[in-house]
Amino acid sequence: MAPHTGSATPEQSDTLLNFLDEHRDLARGRLRGGDGSAHSKRLWKELCNMLNSMGGSTKSIQQWQKVWFDRKHLAKKAAADARRPASATGGGPSTAPSLSQWQLKVLSIMGIGFGERQTGSRVPPFRETNEPIPSTSSHKQANH
Repeated sequence: MAPHTGSATPEQSDTLLNFLDEHRDLARGRLRGGDGSAHSKRLWKELCNMLNSMGGSTKSIQQWQKVWFDRKHLAKKAAADARRPASATGGGPSTAPSLSQWQLKVLSIMGIGFGERQTGSRVPPFRETNEPIPSTSSHKQANH
């Protein structure tokens, strides 16, 4: 019988999140360099074997990494969707959707700031002044 490569079972998803919670550097992609890369490969292989032995979905290491990538993306998007109504104008009760347990877990694993608006990357606003803009020209006009 061919391996089932469909969606992970809830038990597999929980195991994936718990393993990555215990190995946050792996989850955050911070294991780099010679030793880090080898350690990362060993951990992903260990996780892959653990998940595949549970029954349910059977995937390659790359496919389980894709599951994690997708979970991070969806959690980040859900956090943004939940934050959006808070900055909306108008009164009344909040219409912000609440985050699921797995979304909260992913955000916790990734750490403070993950999924937050990146304010440091904004372009500064134009100056709102009537002052002339200083010249950047290096040559001066001659007085005639």
